[in-house]
Amino acid sequence: MSGTDWRERDDIADVDERPGGERFIKPTVWIISLFIVAVMIGIPVIRAVNYSRNQNPERAASEARIHVATNFAIDILERRSTRLAERWAIGGLHDPIDALVYDLQLRDAAELAGATSRVVRTSCNGLSADRTAECFHARLIRPDGRVVTDFVFAVAIVDGRAQVVRVGTIA
Repeated sequence: MSGTDWRERDDIADVDERPGGERFIKPTVWIISLFIVAVMIGIPVIRAVNYSRNQNPERAASEARIHVATNFAIDILERRSTRLAERWAIGGLHDPIDALVYDLQLRDAAELAGATSRVVRTSCNGLSADRTAECFHARLIRPDGRVVTDFVFAVAIVDGRAQVVRVGTIA
């Protein structure tokens, strides 16, 4: 065997040289390829059908309000930006948003290091008279679990868009 490459040995037959070998491999490769293609196309189609069955206008509106609530809280509590937070709110809420951001900007940077925002649904309790509104409680929480600050706000559908319609502080 020294000096002889395994490809040069005469006693090892190629697959195509075996009786029936060529006829077995080509159909198998085609069947496996078709199966893979069917799975790659079929799974997304099944997911899309199941997703569309679960959608309704109320659920879509609720998901939009949650999206706005989460981003609004992040812009105030983590990014500490009045300008970014106002993108999610109706006009006229500049002062309460700015007050929350200003309070955070006055705090010591060490107190805010590693803090993250948390948003949960809460009851409106007079925060909003709009029946389509959902109310949220946002907190800025330090890694040790201590709450730095928190506030409540209402998100409603206004002119077809989910927007923050009211901001309040925790008494």
